[in-house]
Amino acid sequence: MLSSVFVSCLIVAAMGVYAMESTRYALNDKEVVLEDSIADMVDESTTSRVKEQLRKSAVAEADYIDQSFVYSGEAVQYLADNMTYIMQHKDQYLPCELPDTRIDYDIMSGMPYIYYSPDLVEQGISPELMQEIAIANNISVNMRPMGKPYLKYHASIFAGSKNGYLICVDIVPHGGKVFPSRERQELFNKTYDPRQRPWYKLAVKNGKMSHTEAYIGEDSFLEMSCVAPYYDENGFAGVVGIGSSIEDIHEKVLNTSTGKTGFSFTLDSNCNVVFSSREYGMLQAVPEVVDIRTLGEPTLAEAADHMVAGETDVREVVVDGTEYYLAYAPMSHIGWSFGTLIGKDEVLAPGDAVATNIRHEMNNFKDVLQDIFASTILKAALLLIPVLLLIIFACRSMTSMTTLPIRRLTAEVKQISGGKLDKKLDINTGDEIEGLAQCFNKMTDDLQLYIEHLSTAVAEKERVQTELKVASRIQEGMLPDNLDENTCAGRFGISAFMQPAKAVGGDFYDYYFIDDDNVAVTVADVSDKGVPAALFMVITKTLLKNYISSITEQKDLARIVNQVNNTLVISNREFMFVTAFIGILNISSGRFDYVNAGHNPPLVRTNGSFEYLEKADNPMLGIKKGIDYKIQSLTLRRGDALFIYTDGVTEAKDETNVMFSENRLRQVLNDVAIDEIQAEHILAPVRDAVKKHSLQVDQFDDITMMSLVYLMKDEGD
Repeated sequence: MLSSVFVSCLIVAAMGVYAMESTRYALNDKEVVLEDSIADMVDESTTSRVKEQLRKSAVAEADYIDQSFVYSGEAVQYLADNMTYIMQHKDQYLPCELPDTRIDYDIMSGMPYIYYSPDLVEQGISPELMQEIAIANNISVNMRPMGKPYLKYHASIFAGSKNGYLICVDIVPHGGKVFPSRERQELFNKTYDPRQRPWYKLAVKNGKMSHTEAYIGEDSFLEMSCVAPYYDENGFAGVVGIGSSIEDIHEKVLNTSTGKTGFSFTLDSNCNVVFSSREYGMLQAVPEVVDIRTLGEPTLAEAADHMVAGETDVREVVVDGTEYYLAYAPMSHIGWSFGTLIGKDEVLAPGDAVATNIRHEMNNFKDVLQDIFASTILKAALLLIPVLLLIIFACRSMTSMTTLPIRRLTAEVKQISGGKLDKKLDINTGDEIEGLAQCFNKMTDDLQLYIEHLSTAVAEKERVQTELKVASRIQEGMLPDNLDENTCAGRFGISAFMQPAKAVGGDFYDYYFIDDDNVAVTVADVSDKGVPAALFMVITKTLLKNYISSITEQKDLARIVNQVNNTLVISNREFMFVTAFIGILNISSGRFDYVNAGHNPPLVRTNGSFEYLEKADNPMLGIKKGIDYKIQSLTLRRGDALFIYTDGVTEAKDETNVMFSENRLRQVLNDVAIDEIQAEHILAPVRDAVKKHSLQVDQFDDITMMSLVYLMKDEGD
C-alpha cells in the first residue's frame, strides 16, 4: 500500500514535469520557426533590393566609363577630319612654327610642340617636308582646347606623320614641365619614333578610329589611346589620337564600391582585370595579363564568360573563399565589362539581426516561464516531504524483519570465502533464503571436488613439461658436434643452426665424414611439429646416416635415398613425410653430389653472388615406395659456398602476415662480403634478419639453416 502511494505520487509529479517540458519544447520549436520565417522574409527583401541597386549601379558606371571613351572617339574623329583637311588644302594655311624638343627645354603642360624621330633627323629634312610640317603645325590650334578635360590627369593629343615627325600637346597634372629633366628629354629625342608605337600600328591596321588596349606610355604611366588615320592628297598620311592615363577611370572604379565589403573592377575582352578597387586576391589589377577564368573558381569563371559576352545580370560568386553578389554590365564601345560586388554576409546581416532580436525576446519569455515551473515544482516537493518520511519509516520496519536471515547468510558465506569449504549453512526460513543457503552448500561440495581434480591435472601437466624438457635435451644431443678443426682447416668450413617452434621439433641437420676425403651433409624437415615429428625425425636421421656411412662411391647416393624412402614408407603408419636435402662433398675435387627430396632449393655462391639451385623433380620421403630419386652434381671452387635451409626461414611472418620470402633471403646473403669464408659468418646475418622480421610474432615453424664454404685451392692457383 505504501509503495502504491509512493508510485502514485511519482506518477503525478512525472506528469507535471512532462507537461512543463512539453510546453518548453513547443516554445523552442515555435521560436526556431518564427526566427527562420522572419529572417527569410528580411533576407529575401534585402537581397532583392540590394541586387537591383547593384545592377543599376553597374549599368550606370559602365555607361559613364563607356561614354568617356565615346567622347574621346568623337574628339579624335574631329581631329582626324581637321588634319585631313589641312593636309589636302595646304594652300589655305600659313606656315606655323612650334617649339622643337631638340632646342627648347622648357616645354610646358598644354604647350604644342614638334618632335622629329631619330630616323628623320639622320636622313635629313628636305625643304618640301619642312614646308609640309609648317602647314601641319596648324592642327595645334585644335589640339590646345582638347586638353582641358584632362587637366587633372596625364594625357597627350598628338598627330604622328608617316614621315616620322610628331605634333603633340602633353598634359601634366597641375601644370609644370612635360619633361622632368633634360636627360629625360634627350633620351626621348634619341629613342622615340611614333611610327613604332602600338597606337600608330593599330590605326594603320584597322584604317579607322580604334581604341587600344592599356599600355605603358613614354611617361611610364598606364594609358589607353583613341586613334584614327588622316590623309593627304596621296592617301594615308599619318595618325592622330588622344592618349589619356587611366587614372580617371581607375578613380571612378575606386569610388563605386557598395557597402563595407564591396569593391568594383573592369574586365577587358580577354577576361583580364584592368582596373580594380581591391589591392589583393583574385580580382586585383596586375601588370601582366591574367584570365580570371583560369584561377580555379568555377562561379567566378562562369560569371566572367557572361561578362565578356556583353550580358547584364546579378550572380552569386565566390572570391578568395568569400561569397559575394556580383552585378555586371557591358561597355559596348570598347568591349569591356564593369562589375561591382558586395559581400553576401553583409546583405544578409539585417535578417540575422532580426533573428537575434527575436531569439533574445523569446529567451526572456522562456526565463519567466522557467521561473513559474521551478516555483510549482518546489511547492509540490514540499508537499511530498511528509509522505516520503512516512514511507521511509514503514520501509525500514519491514526491512528489519526481512533482512535478518540475509545478514546471517552473509556472515556464514564470509567464512566459506575465507577457505572454510566444509562449512554448512543451516537456515530454515521456508523461503528463497533457505533455497539460496542450500545452493551454497552444494557449491562448496563442488568446489572441493574441482580442487581435487585440478591438483591432479596440474601434477600431470608438470610431468609432461618435464618429459618435454628431457626430450628437447635429447634432441639437442643428437645434433652433430663440431668437426675436427685440424681435419677441416684449409679444406672447408661448415656451420649449422636449428631453433624448434615447440619444445621439440621436426627439423634436423647432420654432417659427418664418410672417409678422409668425403663429407656428408643433411638438412630435413618433417611434416609436423612437436613430439610426433621429433620421433619421425630420429628415425629418418638414423636411417640416412646408417645407409650413407656405407657408401663407397658418391654416385651411390641416389640408391641410398631410394632405400631410405622405401624403409620409411613401410613403417609410416601416421602418413607423415620428410623433405630432405642430402649431399656429399669430395674435398679434394670440390665435386658436390646431392639429392633434393622435395626440399627448398639451397643457394650456392659462385662468382661472388648467391643464386638458387635448380629445383629437382624429386618427391618427399615417406610418401610412396619404389620412387627412383635423381642425383645432381656441381663443382665448387675456392670461396664458393652453399646455404641450405628449411621453409621456417622463408615463411617466417611479421605482424602484418608478410613472409620473409626467398627474394629477401637471397638479398641478405648477397650483402655478405664476397671474400667471407667463415661459415658461421654467413649464417649470422640470416639469423638476425629473420629474428628482426618476426620479432613481434610467435614462431610457428621450426627454423634450420646450414652454411658450407669450400676452401681448397684450384690446381691453377
